[in-house]
Amino acid sequence: MNLCIFEDPLVRGAFPITYMRPVFEMRCGMLTLRQKIEHRFSGDQIIYYVRDYLKDVLAEQYPDALINQLPQEDTLFVNGRLLFNEFYEFAEHGDQSIRYRKNDTVVVAFLPGRDIGRVQEQGEHHFLSFASVDFNETHEVDCRLFRYPWEFVKANASEIEADIPRRNLTRTVDPEKFDHSHILNPDQVYLGENVVIKPSGVLDATTGPIIIDDNVEIGHNSTILGPCYIGANSKISAVANIKGKVSMGPVCKVGGEVGETIIQGYSNKKHEGFLGGAYVGKWVNLGASTNNSDLKNNYAPVSVPVNGELIDTGMQFYGCILGDHTKTAIGTKINTGSSYGIGCNIFGAGFPPKFIPSFSWGESEKLVEYHLESMLETAAMVMGRRDIPMTRAYKSLLKQIFTLTDKERENYLQTQSM
Repeated sequence: MNLCIFEDPLVRGAFPITYMRPVFEMRCGMLTLRQKIEHRFSGDQIIYYVRDYLKDVLAEQYPDALINQLPQEDTLFVNGRLLFNEFYEFAEHGDQSIRYRKNDTVVVAFLPGRDIGRVQEQGEHHFLSFASVDFNETHEVDCRLFRYPWEFVKANASEIEADIPRRNLTRTVDPEKFDHSHILNPDQVYLGENVVIKPSGVLDATTGPIIIDDNVEIGHNSTILGPCYIGANSKISAVANIKGKVSMGPVCKVGGEVGETIIQGYSNKKHEGFLGGAYVGKWVNLGASTNNSDLKNNYAPVSVPVNGELIDTGMQFYGCILGDHTKTAIGTKINTGSSYGIGCNIFGAGFPPKFIPSFSWGESEKLVEYHLESMLETAAMVMGRRDIPMTRAYKSLLKQIFTLTDKERENYLQTQSM
């Protein structure tokens, strides 16, 4: 049986993070949604069905997978927005078509090969539609389908713990090897290979597990509270305060104060400053003393701009969403519930707007369009510093996102000039 992980139209709710990647490549806990699904299922062939403009980059990342192709064989379809630790049991399908849905959304579907041809594409971005399939059985299920980035942040603490058996982590830390540091509840501290903890580092797992992946360096006098996951080849600056409920992917440099945050990977926040209640993409760089607010002065629930409208998160504490390749200057102040797009460069003394469209450049009082070629040149330089080449497909993806976000940038700039 084949496994197909697919996107549906509601992936737009996770913009700007999902501009650059399928929703199932977003991180929650230690793993991405894709990794959680594939841990549960193995398939004769893995298939990813995604927005058309993502397929070339995805094909580079996963050369053995089929991208936007459906073989005429028995296939299990799994919605890429599914958090796959809450929904495991399936009826025996035999050779019958079965779907599991939440309200009107297909969560999981099994189709025998003879029915694969009934699956169609929906809309200009090639989302999958099962509307033409006459299923033999339909089951209503209660499960978690992520839609917005803050939902990932909200679930992150419990997912760090849930991912431990998925990673087969069994080797805990030996405190005697790190007698120059302070390790509390060591049975809940998991260290990879070649981890360095500088003198007077504190790892406090009394509030949840701490997982530190291979080749990570923890700076002098840093404090890390669980639950926390630090990805491979990352560095934690001296005197950092990692306050728990934090996940960061590989090759990050993080310092200052960080709490309740997911960093996709390859991003830097080396210096002092607070980052809290945030979802941060790849290749983001936060200048020294960049701070975000994660609580409104009136303690009301935080709303975030998404696709032209304010969405109530229902959360009292929530900070910001920062898209890939976005950068802030020294002393930047990010307001509660802000959303900055792809490839932004933000500086200036005041508070920037809560919404900044992709490929914007400038001070808080006046933003202009970031020249595409200049942005691409800088991005290639940044990636090259980590020995990651900017491939033709990746460069093309950034160019397509520049075009896709033309209208939101135009509307914003017109409003700003009024």
